[in-house]
Amino acid sequence: MSRAQVLLLLGLLALSILTPALAEKTKKKKTSLTASKLSKYVQCEVCQALGTNLYEQGMNLIKDKGGRKKAGEEPVLELLEDICSEGTPQGEWINTLDIVGTKGALKLELQDGFRECKDNECKTIVKVCEDVKTEAGESDIAEKLYRGHYTSSAETFADALCTKMTETCKGTTPELKNARIDDPFTALDKQEWDALKLQKSMGSMGIKGQMYNRDSMKDMLQDQVDDAKESMFEEMKKQKEEQQKEDAGFMWYTHQELQSWARNGTCSQTTGVQSRSFQTYSAT
Repeated sequence: MSRAQVLLLLGLLALSILTPALAEKTKKKKTSLTASKLSKYVQCEVCQALGTNLYEQGMNLIKDKGGRKKAGEEPVLELLEDICSEGTPQGEWINTLDIVGTKGALKLELQDGFRECKDNECKTIVKVCEDVKTEAGESDIAEKLYRGHYTSSAETFADALCTKMTETCKGTTPELKNARIDDPFTALDKQEWDALKLQKSMGSMGIKGQMYNRDSMKDMLQDQVDDAKESMFEEMKKQKEEQQKEDAGFMWYTHQELQSWARNGTCSQTTGVQSRSFQTYSAT
C-alpha cells in the first residue's frame, strides 16, 4: 500500500470518528421560552379554559345571588377583576394547568393539585388570560354573562369568547419547531397551598408578608438560635478579657503602691486599661 493510500485511509477514519461528535455538538440545545414567546402556541387552549371557568363561576355566582335581577352586574364585574389572578379563589384554575410537550403541538393539561405560579408556563397562562380579557373588554364579558348571551353551555360561551369576542382561536395554532425545556408541574401539599392562598389574600388587602412552611420556619429558628449563641459567646469572651485586664491592673497596684496606700490611706491611679480608686484601713 502506497503512502498516499495510507494517508487517505487515516483521513477517512478520523472523519468517521469526528463526524458524530461534531453533529452532537452542533445540535441545538433546549431553551426555556418566555411567556411572550410561548403564548402563541397555547393561547387558544388557554382562552377556552378561561371561557369555561368564567361561565361556571359566573353562573354559580348569579345563582347564589338569587338570579340575574337580584345579583346585578357588579358581582360579575368583580369576578372579571380576579379571574386572571392566580392563587385567588377566582383565578386558582390557573394553578391547576400544565403546558405539556417540548416541540411540535403543545398541549394544555389539567393536573391534580395546585402549583405555585413561578415558572414561565404558569406566567404564560396568566399572560394569555389578561390578553383575552383586554381584547374582549371586562365590561363586555360581564354583560354577556349577566344578560345570558352565549350561556347555553360552558363550551358555547368559551367558543364565543375565543372566536367572536376575540380572535384568539382564529386560524391554525402554530407548532414549536425547536425543542424547549418543559417545566415540571410540582403540586403543593394542602398546607403549602393554603398558606399561599392566605398570602395572596393578605396581599390584596395591602398586607405584605412572606409565608413559610414548617421546615422553613424550623430552619429559620435554628439559624436565629445559632446566631444568638454565637453573639452570647462573643460577649462572654469580651467580658472575660476585660475582667482579666482589670484584675491585672489591680495586682499591679497592689504590689507597686502598697507603701503609698499604707502611708496615705488612699490611692488613685490611671492607666491605659482602667482607672480605679482604693481605700485601705489600718488595723487597731
